[in-house]
Amino acid sequence: MHTRRHAIITTALGDLTLVTDGDDLVGCRFPPTDTSTMGDLVDPAVDHVLGRAANQLREYLDGTREAFDLQLRTDGDGFQERVWAALREIPFGQTISYGQLATMLGNPGLARRVGRASDRIRSA
Repeated sequence: MHTRRHAIITTALGDLTLVTDGDDLVGCRFPPTDTSTMGDLVDPAVDHVLGRAANQLREYLDGTREAFDLQLRTDGDGFQERVWAALREIPFGQTISYGQLATMLGNPGLARRVGRASDRIRSA
């Protein structure tokens, strides 16, 4: 049985709410955030999964980490999952356009759909 819980951490970007379910990171949100479905509020210092996620995110924002090794669980349709997997393959410090990502996925005409999928992961 999974246990959903969340923590609010302070970062260089401002406060973020991290959400886990069992051992999986399932969300990272900026305020304002409705936490009513996110389970218990816990201290990341005493929760292994939230603590690892908080530390890795802070290291990334401080420039001392280039990749994450967290267990993620996403909940998208097949196309969204393909987009999100491709986004995770973009090297640290590199950017690409939605059109370039659509081309990488085999259809340059899907740039807007790639953009919508990219926007959805931010609020997952």
